[in-house]
Amino acid sequence: MVGQMLARGPEEAIPPPAALRPARTPASPAEAMQAVRATSDFALLQVLARSIGRRIEAVEIAASAEFPEGARVTVPANPAFPPSGERLAGTVEVTGTTLRVLLDNGETWSGPPSLARLSRHA
Repeated sequence: MVGQMLARGPEEAIPPPAALRPARTPASPAEAMQAVRATSDFALLQVLARSIGRRIEAVEIAASAEFPEGARVTVPANPAFPPSGERLAGTVEVTGTTLRVLLDNGETWSGPPSLARLSRHA
């Protein structure tokens, strides 16, 4: 889509992001995927991406409130969704939209707070 726009002219040919009010009710996952796949308007796609990003950021900020600096947590070895595999224990160094954890093995883990869990062992 972006390539087609650039073929028509310079970078300025790409429309600026539009503004869109929030939905009255959330869409189901299937409805959301259908909306993204059906979107051929680049500005609207930018709005969707920005809106989704803001919601994810809000969730991560809320999640970070559960993990103050110094809290004992476990995190997945690989900071990716969905979390899988081994969980590693450590201590929260920095909290925010990205959590930084000093692991018990001496390494540093960085990732979204929503992947962390409070440790049962203090």
